[in-house]
Order: sequence, then structure tokens, then C-alpha cells
Amino acid sequence: MKVYHILTQYFWTIIFVLHWNLITPQSDSKDLLLTVEEKATLDEFKSQVIPILPEDYMKSDFYLVRWLRARAFDIPAAKTMLLDTMKWRKANRIKSIMKENWSDMAIDFPVTFGSFDKVGRPVVTLEMGDWDFQAAVVTGKAQILNRYLTYIIERYVQSVFKAQAAGKNVTRVVTLVDVEGFNLRKHSCPQCISIMVRWTATTESYYPQFVKDTVIINAPTLIQVPLNAVKPFMGRETREQLHVFGTNKEQWMSFLDERIDRNQRTARYGGTKLKVE
Repeated sequence: MKVYHILTQYFWTIIFVLHWNLITPQSDSKDLLLTVEEKATLDEFKSQVIPILPEDYMKSDFYLVRWLRARAFDIPAAKTMLLDTMKWRKANRIKSIMKENWSDMAIDFPVTFGSFDKVGRPVVTLEMGDWDFQAAVVTGKAQILNRYLTYIIERYVQSVFKAQAAGKNVTRVVTLVDVEGFNLRKHSCPQCISIMVRWTATTESYYPQFVKDTVIINAPTLIQVPLNAVKPFMGRETREQLHVFGTNKEQWMSFLDERIDRNQRTARYGGTKLKVE
């Protein structure tokens, strides 16, 4: 009976290892559940890295397990990836990035927060067709644009933590990218592609597994030019979670309706929401 009791306790430890209530519907259950071997690996990983992590949220199982998953539960590889991220965050002053004034950039490069999909994931909407990468390049704003794009990532990662604090059992966001108005001049000049590549590489290297799906709508055929440039910098999972729709509104509306209620989308995306952050 004692052995049975120990095994039972260990089973529930695994189920609740990330401290979420699994009675409610789960959006990212595969991110939350661990096998016995994975739990043991996580415990060993924690013992090695927690003493050197600067932020409390970084010490959570929820945060740490994604580095292991990104490196197939190889502790040395995951540790290298995590420590490289800590060095990058310090060198680029990421801790202060949310306090910086991004109001001017937000006008030229609009992005909205404050919506959620049907299972509670934050939805980040990028109206990228309105963005003019080339204008940023020729006016000497490429460097500040790179930092602004990192701010966007940091903000949506924090939105996941806020969703958890509100009782939503989510681990990732959904990004909705509207490229209506895309053209090669604004979006695909050599320097423009360089910015997109850097943004993609930053996401993959320093923010692993925080995006569930990336949905691109109103895409012309020429969207393949920047996509083909950035895809080599995407992980396999990221590529598999990329959904590209053309200008057929019925098609992308049907896809969005399955995942995001209309009261969480503005009229631009076939919804009824009047205001987003």
C-alpha cells in the first residue's frame, strides 16, 4: 500500500506540476503535462539554473520547461540557450523595455493587444500591411524599429503571464497578421528583410514556444518573398503553425471564427469589438 500511495502522489505531482487547474478546458495541455522522465529532467534543470536567474518569474516551471522542450530535454543544450538569453537580455536592457515610450512607433507600426481566443490565449494583432519598413530604414530608424519589435515580443509574453494570473490556463499567444497593403518596396527591400530576419531569430532564440499560431491574412502572392527569407530562421514547430490566407475574406473569416469569437475581433476582422489596447 505504501508503494501504491507514493506512486499515486507522484502521478498527481506530474499532472499538476505546473500548478494549473486541469478541470477547466486546456488550450496548451501538451505544454503543461510532463512524463516521469521529463519531470525528473525538469527538476535537475531547475537545480542548475534557478540560482543564476535574475527574475522570479523565470524560476517557474512554466517558464523553464519551454527551454527544455526547445532542446528536446537536453539539459546542457537548454542551459546554454537559457544563459545566452540572460546575457542577451542584460546587454540589450530588456528589463526596462516596457517602460520606454513607444507611442510614436505604435502610430507607424500599429499592433493591438487585449483580445483572447476561445480558450483564453491572448491574441496579438499586427496590421503589418500598414507598416513601412523601408521608410524606417531611409530615415535612420532601423535600430529603434528592431528594439520596438522586441518590445512587441516582450509585451505579448507578459500578456501570457497576466492571463495566467487571471486564471486562464494558457502558455502561448496567437498572432494575427494583416498584410493588406503589402508591397515589395515597403516590406521587402534588402534592409527590410534583414529586420524581419532579426525579429524572427530573436523570437526563436530568446522567446521559445510562446506563440501557438501565426495567422496571416490578405496575403498577395508576393508575400512569399519575405516569407521565404525568414522561414530558414523559424523552428519546425513555428513553420507548422504558420497559416497564410489570401484576400478571400470568407476563407480567413471561417478560420478565425473557429478560433476567435467575433466579440474579440474588431470590424476590420469581421468582429464586433469596438476597442482594443
